[in-house]
Amino acid sequence: MGPIIKRQQLFEIQDFSWTPEGVRNGITDYLQFILKETGMYWPILPYIMRLLQKSNHKTIIDLCSGGGGPIVTMAEGLNAVDKKYQIILTDLYPNTLSFHYHQKSHPEIISYSKDAIDATNVPREMPGVRTLFTSFHHFNDIDAKSILKDAYKKKTPIGIFEFTDRTLLTFLLCLPSFLGMFFLMPLVRPFKWSNIFWTYIIPLIPLITLWDISASVLRTRNVQELKDMVADLNNGQYIWEIGKIPTSLKFNIIYLLGYPKSNLENK
Repeated sequence: MGPIIKRQQLFEIQDFSWTPEGVRNGITDYLQFILKETGMYWPILPYIMRLLQKSNHKTIIDLCSGGGGPIVTMAEGLNAVDKKYQIILTDLYPNTLSFHYHQKSHPEIISYSKDAIDATNVPREMPGVRTLFTSFHHFNDIDAKSILKDAYKKKTPIGIFEFTDRTLLTFLLCLPSFLGMFFLMPLVRPFKWSNIFWTYIIPLIPLITLWDISASVLRTRNVQELKDMVADLNNGQYIWEIGKIPTSLKFNIIYLLGYPKSNLENK
């Protein structure tokens, strides 16, 4: 199924600095819960492993982690392969309470940054494979290109994954998440009274989610648009892979992998 319409650079309310912290964190907490319970991103675990193995990195710098991100659900899978792997959760607006909760759940593999980390200019003192889950669409073309260029220039592996494929089917599959909040929010962990307040007393979390999830689908770049974005980032020493991964939930995960050529590949 092709794109609904041409990509729209809409806004999402949770992106604005004036959005109440409790509302923003509630939205990302709920998204983390849904992605964990559905296992949406499990099919991409082999792709993460490839980036780690090609680069010989043992650390994943998860950017725009929100409420913890899908990388949290894959922590056990990574740990089963190699107990030396580490995950660092980061965000421009760190959800530190949720980050701390996930760290306590997997203290051997998960840590987090309390500082605001800008995905367009990751500090050099944070080396590792970079990942972005369901977040690349938040950036306009200039900033999105900056994320890719920063990894490219610093010869750092990066993996971008989006389940919000810009199709009518994806749009229809995402809409029930709005109604699900009224039944599922008490199950979201860590439990926060702010999530209850902003869902049932003043329902800003579900209302904003309804708009933001719709905007997310319309903002997501398709495979060709991602290929166009990296077309001029090619010096022969850095590889880009772009495609789709089907899931059992009828969603397609759009992925972009970038990594430096190894010495073996250069021969």
